[in-house]
Amino acid sequence: MRGFVDDALDELGLHRTIALTTPRFLTVPHLVAQAPVIVTMGARLARRFAADLGLSLSPPPVKVKDVTVSLLWHASYDHDPAHVWMRDQLVQLVGEL
Repeated sequence: MRGFVDDALDELGLHRTIALTTPRFLTVPHLVAQAPVIVTMGARLARRFAADLGLSLSPPPVKVKDVTVSLLWHASYDHDPAHVWMRDQLVQLVGEL
């Protein structure tokens, strides 16, 4: 699995060794706290978990590009009032960051 970190490392002629992948991003801080590994993740989320789990924070050692976050849903929910409300709330929250 390649990502934006791999692209930044490629520019320096470097590569990383992936120890683990997970589909659940919120499990990452707990996994890192139990293994001799590092992770690149959003600063706000990292700060949220660092103190509770005894993790150290530092800026990435390579320049990384901004990450695009997208909302995806099945077309059958396009006009569902609750779904529209939730999407609007998420867009508003992200806009405040």
